[in-house]
Formats: sequence, structure tokens, C-alpha cells
Amino acid sequence: MMLFVVNMCLLALPCLPLFTNAMPVTSEWIELSYPFNNETIYWPTVLSFKHSLVFANYTEDGYYYSSYDISASEHGGTHLDSPRHFAEGSWTTDQIPLDRLIGQAIKIDVSSKAAEDPDYQLTPSDLEAWERKHGKIPDDAIMLVFNGWGKYWPDKKTFLGTDTKNTSLLHFPGKYESREISEEISMHKTP
Repeated sequence: MMLFVVNMCLLALPCLPLFTNAMPVTSEWIELSYPFNNETIYWPTVLSFKHSLVFANYTEDGYYYSSYDISASEHGGTHLDSPRHFAEGSWTTDQIPLDRLIGQAIKIDVSSKAAEDPDYQLTPSDLEAWERKHGKIPDDAIMLVFNGWGKYWPDKKTFLGTDTKNTSLLHFPGKYESREISEEISMHKTP
């Protein structure tokens, strides 16, 4: 079973209710991203989004031409970390098969717990509660963990717990999900 846990606080995704215990008869694309612009939240120690005008005018030959430079760190806004980010020799983003990124999703809502504890992390009891209500987590389901933190976007200080570069001051749900929960997720699969 391959489950992808999408950490909602790092990605700041406002999940929509899209869950059933069976595969849907029809498919629907659901937008889970925020735009990249000057309000995009980035990891505190990296460079943020830059969009600079190079030229926007008429050329000597009378043709209009516009050009911009765009740069940003890979760790900001809505993004996908490749498995290689934390596992040497694993897939880079371009090596991830698209069928691993598109599919049936389940939503585990921990927003009430995150509202009480900004450092809340997904627990085995959260998975068990979902399964009591919906049945076993399907094989190859994409797991969306909704922590409600999207309501703070793009307020960096509230969203991350600090607006400084000091990462020891960070406070947001799921910041450091544990090996324990990763192993637990792999155990909650359809036999």
C-alpha cells in the first residue's frame, strides 16, 4: 500500500469534503493550492518569491515585448516534496509516477485538535476514529490531513508561529510528523 500524507499545515491546503468509502463513479479535480506571489509563505530560512520586471515596452522595431524574472525557493507555498528530500537515493519529483499523485482521497479532520494545540500531530487514534466512521482506509488512498490552518494564510506569523528566521520558534500542526505515525498509516490498509 502506498499512502501519501499531505501535511496540510506546510502546504496550507483548504481541503474540501470529497470522501466516500468507495471509489466515486465520476472524477472531479479539486484545486488545493494557493498562488505563488509576494504573500506566499516560505520556510523561514530560505529565499521568498521574487517577480522582477526585466522589460515591458516597445522594441526599437515597434513591437511590444514584456519579460520577467521569477525565482523562489522550493520550500514555500503549495508544493510537493520529493521522497528524496528526506531519503537519499529515493525518487526526485520528476520520477514520481503521476498515478501516485492522482486518485481517491480520504480526509482526516484534526482541525479542532489543532485549534487547541498549534503543535498537534496526527496520531493513531485519529486514524482509528476515521475508520470507525468510514471503514478501513482503502489501499493506495491519498490521505489529506485537514488541520484548519488555511484560515491563517497568508499571515506568516500566525501560520508558522513566528515571522523570524529562528526555526526553534515554529509552531504549527504536523510540523514534525513521527516515524510512529508513518508506520501506523501503513498498517491501516485494506487487507
